[in-house]
Amino acid sequence: MSSRRAQSLPPHMLDEKPTRGKCVTAICFSWKVISCVVSHVILVLMVVSYCVGGAYLFQHLEKPHEIEVKRDILNLRLNLTDKIWRFSDNASVLSQIDWIANVKKDLAGFETQIVTAIKTNGWDGDEDVTKSQWTFAGSLFYSIIVITTIGEW
Repeated sequence: MSSRRAQSLPPHMLDEKPTRGKCVTAICFSWKVISCVVSHVILVLMVVSYCVGGAYLFQHLEKPHEIEVKRDILNLRLNLTDKIWRFSDNASVLSQIDWIANVKKDLAGFETQIVTAIKTNGWDGDEDVTKSQWTFAGSLFYSIIVITTIGEW
C-alpha cells in the first residue's frame, strides 16, 4: 500500500487482517470439517440407497419374467416330445422316411422357438424354474454396474 494512501485511511483499516479469537477460529474450522464430512456422507448414502433400491426394483421386475420364460421353454419341450410320441403312436405302419421328415420339421420349429427365446426373451439356457439370476446379490451387482457405466463414451 502506498504511504500516501495509508495516511488517508483511518487506523482500524490499516490492519491487513483482523485477528480472530481462538474460539471463533475453532468454530469456523469445525463448521468446515462437519459440512465437508456430512456432504460426503450424504452423497455416499444416496448412492448406496440408489443401488439398493435399484436392486430391489430389478429383482421384483425381472425375476417373474425370467421364470415365465423358463416355464415357456419347458412347455415347448414337453409339447415337442408329446407331438413326436403321438405321431409315433398313432401310425399304424411306422415309415422311417415319413417319421424322420415329420420329426425334422418339428425339431426345426423347436430350434426356431429356442433361438427366439434366447434372442428376444433373454433365456440363458437354464430350465430350472427354482433358480433365478435375479437374486438380490445379482440385482445389486447389476445396479452397481449400471451406475458405473453412466457417462462413459
